[in-house]
Amino acid sequence: MAKIIFFSPHSLSWVTAFPEALVAESLAKNGHEIVYITCGEFLNSACILMLNQPNLSDAGRAQICRQCSLRAGLIRKKMKFPGYSLSSVSDFEDEKKAKEVMKGVSAANFSQLVVENVSIGKVAAYEFLIKHKKMTAEFSESEWSQFYPILENAVRTFYTLKRVFNKEKPDYVISCNNLYSVHAVCSHLAKEKGVVPYFLDAGMNFSNRLLRLQIGRNSVLFYIKEVINRWPIVKGIPCNKELLSEGTEHFLEVLQGNSSFAFSAPKAELKVDVREKFGICPDQKILVATMSSYDEVFAGEFVGAWSTARKDLFKTQVDWIQALVEWIKCKPGYFLIVRVHPREFPNKRASIKSEHASMVQKLFTNFPKNVKVNWPEEKLSLYDLACEADVFLNAWSSAGQEMSLLGLPVVVYSKEALFYPADLNYLGETEGQYFDQIEQALKDGWSAERVRSTFRWFALMFGRSEIRIDDSYAGIPKPVVYKNIVSRKFAGGLRRLFPLLPERQDLKRRASKLRHAEALNRIFTNGESISFDSVNLESGSVPTMDEETEYIKCEMMRIAKAMWGGIEVVQGGQPGKLFLHFRKYLTS
Repeated sequence: MAKIIFFSPHSLSWVTAFPEALVAESLAKNGHEIVYITCGEFLNSACILMLNQPNLSDAGRAQICRQCSLRAGLIRKKMKFPGYSLSSVSDFEDEKKAKEVMKGVSAANFSQLVVENVSIGKVAAYEFLIKHKKMTAEFSESEWSQFYPILENAVRTFYTLKRVFNKEKPDYVISCNNLYSVHAVCSHLAKEKGVVPYFLDAGMNFSNRLLRLQIGRNSVLFYIKEVINRWPIVKGIPCNKELLSEGTEHFLEVLQGNSSFAFSAPKAELKVDVREKFGICPDQKILVATMSSYDEVFAGEFVGAWSTARKDLFKTQVDWIQALVEWIKCKPGYFLIVRVHPREFPNKRASIKSEHASMVQKLFTNFPKNVKVNWPEEKLSLYDLACEADVFLNAWSSAGQEMSLLGLPVVVYSKEALFYPADLNYLGETEGQYFDQIEQALKDGWSAERVRSTFRWFALMFGRSEIRIDDSYAGIPKPVVYKNIVSRKFAGGLRRLFPLLPERQDLKRRASKLRHAEALNRIFTNGESISFDSVNLESGSVPTMDEETEYIKCEMMRIAKAMWGGIEVVQGGQPGKLFLHFRKYLTS
């Protein structure tokens, strides 16, 4: 059995801390030795949970620390975890070393900060770069003043965790999202110490993401590539209805636009005339180029989690769009809609406009008459465009797999940049091949087999690779609507009388054994990079192709109902080409 450190400094976030604790408890029950490391107000100057609350007072910080410590203590007590906090193990020498390291650090040289082979200056910057949507590591005076305490905490964490690793000598260390500052420091230090780092994060299915977990080596970027590596094993295996429904549930959640991780506006209830909106002639073929946000790529490259050695056909997305414009301007039968990614502009998750967005606004002008830009401010849903589009052209957006699920052809120019298998799309890695693939995609058109393949991919990503914890956790409860002020005051009194009541209820309701306890155990007994089952984690039988086809048609009907109310002819005309493809296939 293995000795495993759980580095859990952010217990205030119950949606992270409790699922993580469920995993620790499950592994402990299987005989693994668990050491549970919490914060203990060690990070109180720049905890990630405080960074989303600007102008936080000292009293506000203290309140966050108190609530975090209460939850950490509750988990440790109820689940009987041995361990301690960072603050209890840190000493004067650790703090002295950290202060010495930080003395000469500035905005101009922080990226060169390396401590005992760990590039702390870089690895600590990921969430800050993402939050500020940056394409460079050049910080303004204001940005540097915000980042400095984050970097300082990363250095302090390094020395204190080094002490922990020297004392415990673990086989593995698990922390939430190993791309984020102190978690990244933990992961990199572990590698230096010969300890294998694993990350843990919520699932990727937007409909149930808090009820599933991704668990794997290194970071989520490595994890996704590992899942893609399993694709050749399962892409030829028919899926049962339960697995297929994973893709539908995710798609329906994305379609509604409710998730904070879904950036497209929801599909309009009434038909949007895309041709009229953009001035497209009835006989013109519509191509939609879906751009991606750059800050996540830059941040991943900067911290060393995303390869900089890729040889993409187009160096930048601007180069890609300019090449498309040059190609299409002499093709009056085609019309190109360039869709700028909504994440680049202020949205429901961040109020900042990215550096890349400002660049694009300056460059995307004076396009030919058969090219138009779809800006996020227009609030046009990607799925309204899908209803009329002939082909999608994708950089590396997840839109590429969602359009493929709808049966639409998608053309990409780099398989390495994608977070899904390139063979779901058409791939062109030279300029001549790329434009030939666009022509081929236009010729081939809509495909039911493309729908099948994408359903199987979603089955792998969601159903075959993630760990289910829905037998022990129900996620965030729905907000309570109080009938009157008396009931609201009574509820407030109960919370004061019984602090952390929802958290205590979660702990009480948890299963004595997780459904996927054995899958979890295999990861750390065998040192597997991810959890993976080639057939079904529930050991269900493999259906025949004909049975799978009927299951897929049922799932497609659910999608059709959400998009158009069904497949019957609607009053006022057809909702578009995609509707006709669905209707023809589902009624054949």
